[in-house]
Amino acid sequence: MLNIKIKDTNKFCSVLLEEYLAGGLGRMQKRDIDIIMLHLLIQDGQYSFPKDIFKAARELRLTETRTRNLYQEVQLRYQQLEEDQAKAALVELIKKGAFELKGNRFIFVVRNPMLGQYFQEWVANVEGFTDSSFNSNLVSIKKEVFAKVLDKISVSEFTKFPDEAKIFNGNDRPGVLRLFIEEFAKSAGKEAGEVSIKAIAVALGVMLGV
Repeated sequence: MLNIKIKDTNKFCSVLLEEYLAGGLGRMQKRDIDIIMLHLLIQDGQYSFPKDIFKAARELRLTETRTRNLYQEVQLRYQQLEEDQAKAALVELIKKGAFELKGNRFIFVVRNPMLGQYFQEWVANVEGFTDSSFNSNLVSIKKEVFAKVLDKISVSEFTKFPDEAKIFNGNDRPGVLRLFIEEFAKSAGKEAGEVSIKAIAVALGVMLGV
């Protein structure tokens, strides 16, 4: 039996009634009801996505895929992720070490559907492609493609760390990015490299302006 105690019942019921009756009684489609319900549960603090996807799937008796799809719809309608927020989410993902290197490809664990969409967009903008065919949570990108993505989404110049900024903002920007990618690859999957992973994340944040 589901045991969810709504914290703010007045707000929950008010928003639900407003949304449900917006088009007239009985006009709202079942999928739209599911989406607003999940949105309200998130707003009420019952779940913190994306980390609670599996918990929500279990408690709401949904498949993980169905829960993820509903969450993506919630984000599209009620929780738009701006590009700067997506960049910050990428930095946080790297800081947590949620990636590894297999051959010449980086494998990122992306549980946030909107961040996954940004990954797809960033890669498409440099004429590359990602591979998530094996697992929708895993985004696979070639090293050289990721370098192009970083070049595309990095700030035009930065002022922190003056010595490094002088090089990055100058003519050797591609060389700096290649060096970053190589250091990034070395840190992939190494527990002993926790400090270097955090340093990589800090450097990436500066490059992305977040």
